Amino acid sequence: MNNIPDEDGQDFNPSLTVLKRIFLVLQEENSVTRTALSQKANLQYSRLAEHLKWLEANQLVRSIVEDGRVKITFTNAGREFAKIFARPAYR
Repeated sequence: MNNIPDEDGQDFNPSLTVLKRIFLVLQEENSVTRTALSQKANLQYSRLAEHLKWLEANQLVRSIVEDGRVKITFTNAGREFAKIFARPAYR
């Protein structure tokens, strides 16, 4: 996975907890606006934006225009990755 520089020029390392929250919402919703994703994942918008930038750079999510609104959705690779990453650790 690629790291991208944050505002300070440092490599951004995403939080695994935040990624899991994002993945769980996208698995339920399929496509969602950034604002709704922020609310449903219980994340500050700025924190969500950092993670979405990283996810898009790694081609796990993409922005699409749907009903005149920009929404976030999984790429095929992102959907497959989320199936493994977001599942419970126990069985």
